Amino acid sequence: MFWTTLKRLAADAMSAFKSATPGAAGRNWSTYNAAKINERRLFPILLYELCLCIEEITQDRGRPRLSLRDMIFCAVLRVFTKSPLRQFTQDAFLAYSSRLIKKVPHFNSVSNYLRMKLVGEKLLKLIAISSLPLKAIETNFAVDSTGLSTCRYARWLDLRQMRERSRRQWVKVHLICGVRTNIVTSVIVTSGSEADGPRFGPLLAETARNFQTEEVYADKAYLSGENLRFALLAGAIAYIPFKSNNRLDADYKSTFWKRMLRMYLERRGEFLAHYNLRNNVETTFSMVKANFGARLSSVSRQAQFNEALCKILCHNICVLIRSIYELGIEVDFCSEASYDLTSETKPLGQALSNGQLSKVRARIPALLKKAARKFLK
Repeated sequence: MFWTTLKRLAADAMSAFKSATPGAAGRNWSTYNAAKINERRLFPILLYELCLCIEEITQDRGRPRLSLRDMIFCAVLRVFTKSPLRQFTQDAFLAYSSRLIKKVPHFNSVSNYLRMKLVGEKLLKLIAISSLPLKAIETNFAVDSTGLSTCRYARWLDLRQMRERSRRQWVKVHLICGVRTNIVTSVIVTSGSEADGPRFGPLLAETARNFQTEEVYADKAYLSGENLRFALLAGAIAYIPFKSNNRLDADYKSTFWKRMLRMYLERRGEFLAHYNLRNNVETTFSMVKANFGARLSSVSRQAQFNEALCKILCHNICVLIRSIYELGIEVDFCSEASYDLTSETKPLGQALSNGQLSKVRARIPALLKKAARKFLK
């Protein structure tokens, strides 16, 4: 009798755990299969429509250049197909026969354009535009970084053992993504030695331009009073776990920082219920590396940065294809007229004018009341 009761309780606990944990068991496999079956067919079409948002470079003299749209299209499509440059020529011929590009470029031309800084700037804008169809769905976001290995090695002399050592170089991808669909809304690519904390503000500022941000999640590497202030200015509440040496009696900390620390210390379960959504950014990294590889084949530093951006853009387009079948969204990049490719706005925390400063000061008390009413009672 005892063992029967114990097995029944264990089965009930396991069923409750499975029902509370989203995963493959709760997935609609018919829509998922349809999205995966049509992914390779729909990807070039969505990429072509997305590249129409790129402004061509005006040229008055000299040898006619290749179309910037076509070169970005080929660079991203090559990352999607995971083909070497020479073998990608056949895929370029298929795109040309489908009238997706105007001319089949030489494989060296794709590599040369990938080393341009202008291509990286356009890829950043395309990543932001590709996330706009999901702006009515995503309100909570997660921030983190990951590394992508390269084909280059760093060598140095170990004086203690008097031997030469080497290690593969890598670049770091900082991104912010939605926790529901894993869409990437903003990304920054840096060298592998860059810190994570200073990237929180620019990533959240770019996301807040197009999305309504309510909550943002990050690990302890992003903990600072400045990052909590960035979240308040964006209209969101940052769930960042505190360190063991943080104290409530710190006079130099803000009121909101102390309130979040009190919630972390006294209501740990409620805090972690929100913070555990940060795991979705790890899912995003896993999707990017599993589908498009965790290694960069480019040699130059700028080409490595641009190739990493191509991987993120491929991920966003695949997320849109899945959302078309699972969520029934309509993707029309040309209708997003509110997003200007040439517009530049000040990041959060930069010097503000008197009028902007008065608006921020009037906004912060309302956010504090909202936080106190919703989470910090």
